[in-house]
Amino acid sequence: VRKSLIYIGFFHILDKIMAESKLQKQILDLIVAKGHYAINVIVASRSGVLDIVACINGRFVGIEVKLAYNVPSELQMRNLKKIRNGGGFAKTVYSFDEALDFIKAVETLTSKD
Repeated sequence: VRKSLIYIGFFHILDKIMAESKLQKQILDLIVAKGHYAINVIVASRSGVLDIVACINGRFVGIEVKLAYNVPSELQMRNLKKIRNGGGFAKTVYSFDEALDFIKAVETLTSKD
């Protein structure tokens, strides 16, 4: 019984990771479809790197993607703050709609019109 509970727990965690990865891809595809540069950081040389790094209208943008039950680490929070303090835009998003609103806001604030 214990062994089967471990397997169930493992697959539950795997499902969460896959769902977060799917959301990351949807957001990344949105940014690229809008004509901006963006990458999904899968493996980084250091901890706390945000999931999506982009350049929107010449401005650095960092996005940490989480699902409703998850929160950014302290290091991720510090990195979000560093980006904002450096003049970039950074946010933790919990849904595609929240990411879309954030990207639209960045586009509006950095519009070259």
